[in-house]
Amino acid sequence: MRILRNVVAVVSMAAAGTGTFVAEQGPTSPQGRELYKTLGGDRLMLQSLEAILSIAGRDPKVAPYEGVIRAWLENSMSTSHFEDDMSRYYSATFTDKELKDILAFLKTPTGQKLVNQLPGVIQHGANLSGVMMEQNRANLEQAMGKRRSDSGRTRR
Repeated sequence: MRILRNVVAVVSMAAAGTGTFVAEQGPTSPQGRELYKTLGGDRLMLQSLEAILSIAGRDPKVAPYEGVIRAWLENSMSTSHFEDDMSRYYSATFTDKELKDILAFLKTPTGQKLVNQLPGVIQHGANLSGVMMEQNRANLEQAMGKRRSDSGRTRR
């Protein structure tokens, strides 16, 4: 159950976005919003979160809850502010000229191919991350065990 709580915590943080950070960055330019939509908008964000969930779902303790978490994610996305926050982020990160250049590229056939392939790219990266984490799980468990034993010594 601890693993499930950790998965929910990670997904919750991701689904919550970075509202406080982004809200401080100022107004949204029309190009920032257009970039968000051109890249796939909320659909791409949901697919990214589902890719993270697919890694967690490999854990037998989490797998039975994967459908519940997936439904929760979809419901959470419908009430999120991803579009506003990401549009402000793009507007703060790129100049208007850079946003126009990016959008011009994304509207080319190659740019459209990139946009269409982004969900697969994200899923592939998530799969590779899952394999890497599984291959190195023993190292992580060892480091966590050492940390717990070190913490136990400092409390005494």
